[in-house]
Amino acid sequence: MTAFVSIAIALLIGGLLLACVRTPAPGQALVRTGLGSTRATTGSVLVLPGVHQSESLDLTLTRIPLSFRGPNNPLISADQQLFDLEISLFFRVSAEESAILQAINHFSAQTLNDEPALVAAISDDVAQSIRTIAGNCSWSQIQSQPDDFKSSLSERLTILTPGLAVDSIALDHIDKFPPDISSRQSTRLL
Repeated sequence: MTAFVSIAIALLIGGLLLACVRTPAPGQALVRTGLGSTRATTGSVLVLPGVHQSESLDLTLTRIPLSFRGPNNPLISADQQLFDLEISLFFRVSAEESAILQAINHFSAQTLNDEPALVAAISDDVAQSIRTIAGNCSWSQIQSQPDDFKSSLSERLTILTPGLAVDSIALDHIDKFPPDISSRQSTRLL
């Protein structure tokens, strides 16, 4: 009888602990806070009620479309050429624990789970990075070597957005202003 009670108690404790194991859905991570250090994982983690809290974190792609078009919002290359650019950047939170924790510390889990809030949080830095990189390249470099432009942008954004990875960058539209508009506009902007 004592063996039966011992086995029943062991099964009950095992069942309770098993019920406390949380596993995130595909494309998500689980962030556990509370007693002990903060833990982030794409696998299973033990979350004890009253001791830990857990929150899911979206790891899917976030698209950030930006447009630099028209005479009032052009980009200027290093050789003073004005051009229009429409670009789409695709970000995601990296799935490694250290990257997830960096992203949460920098942006908060709530911001990372809310695509419009994340876009709003990083759009200005992304736009400024695009302007800076465009200003360091000649028009011929941007036009003939778009992969170098995208690579430079990706490197810069990795520093500005801790924990986020630039998955891809699409130059949706790129076009130089006509010479007469470009010369008048660059004089006005300088």
